[in-house]
Amino acid sequence: MKTKTNKNQAVPRAPHYIKKEETDSLQEALESDRYLYDAFYKKEELSVTCFEDYHFNGCCFQDIRCTLAQFTGNEFLDCMFIHCDFSTVDLSHSHFYRCRFESCRFSGTAFYDCLWKDVAWDGCMMQYANFGGSSFERCQFQSCSIKEGGFIQCQQKKLTFEHCDLQYCSFANCSLSDIHLESNEIEGIIVNEDSLRGVYVSPQQAVILASLLGIHVQEE
Repeated sequence: MKTKTNKNQAVPRAPHYIKKEETDSLQEALESDRYLYDAFYKKEELSVTCFEDYHFNGCCFQDIRCTLAQFTGNEFLDCMFIHCDFSTVDLSHSHFYRCRFESCRFSGTAFYDCLWKDVAWDGCMMQYANFGGSSFERCQFQSCSIKEGGFIQCQQKKLTFEHCDLQYCSFANCSLSDIHLESNEIEGIIVNEDSLRGVYVSPQQAVILASLLGIHVQEE
């Protein structure tokens, strides 16, 4: 069955997988240069303390596990992340343009004040991930678990959630205008009245949101 496309649904211009030859160690590349281009890094664990102000262009990361305390202020253009684990890592103040994340893990990851343009997440585990203060443009979360995540004070233009677990996520002071939530789990999400202006929900979800705002829906 063909999936119905929402009128305002984001269509990220993110790259799809392109097979590249595996290059040298990512750890060694980071230690030698701040500008990395058209490289494929696979099956590696990074365990150093801090990497900041790096630029990645056209890179593919597969089965990379990152246990860095801080990996902030970096720029990623036309990059792919496949089966990577960046749980509890601080990736704040980074810029992502035309990037794709497939089956990655970002549990407890900090994405404070990041810029996201034409980015797609597919099948990612993102419980407790925090995007506070970030800006999204033409971005899409597909089949992701973002339970208890944070989108506080985020800015968005054409942001899409499809079949995601958004239970207990916080969207305080984040406009959900033109976002369709019908296919998502939203029980317990944290919102305020301004957040909900222009949002699209199912009748059942409307009852849930009304109760969160202290509105009592009486059956006839």
